[in-house]
Amino acid sequence: MTNDVLRETLTSIRNSILIKGSRVEIRKTRATKALSKILYEEGLIDKVSESSRQEKKESLFLFLKYRGVERKSVITNLQIVSRSGLRFYANYKEIPQILGGLGLIILSTSQGLITDREARFRKLGGEVLCSIWLVVFIFYFTYESSVLGKKNLRKMSRDSSSS
Repeated sequence: MTNDVLRETLTSIRNSILIKGSRVEIRKTRATKALSKILYEEGLIDKVSESSRQEKKESLFLFLKYRGVERKSVITNLQIVSRSGLRFYANYKEIPQILGGLGLIILSTSQGLITDREARFRKLGGEVLCSIWLVVFIFYFTYESSVLGKKNLRKMSRDSSSS
């Protein structure tokens, strides 16, 4: 059940980013509070606020972060890795790296939801829930490839594969 709530939350965030929405309303559970705390600490959302307790259904409001006049979302790609039909578990040595370690992976461990960097530091494994690509790094790689040119990138890739 917890993973269904998290999957629903991640899908709501992704859909809101597609329509350039400013906030997302999600159900308030311990898992969604932990997820929103991670997203806030990593700088992917502006703020998190809770609904009043007088309503029957308690919920969290996540305010999404955008950059520039064109309102480009900080989150470029949000992909759910582990599904109900196919769970993906990894120990701390096998946790995949997104964009060479510059992206973000969120894991569900015995100590709660944590990022891939924290899991490697604590030497914890768990279920890989989602991967997040950040817009800052996409711009960096695009800029680097345009400055170096395609020939230099091919040369660099051949040099690194031969080592």
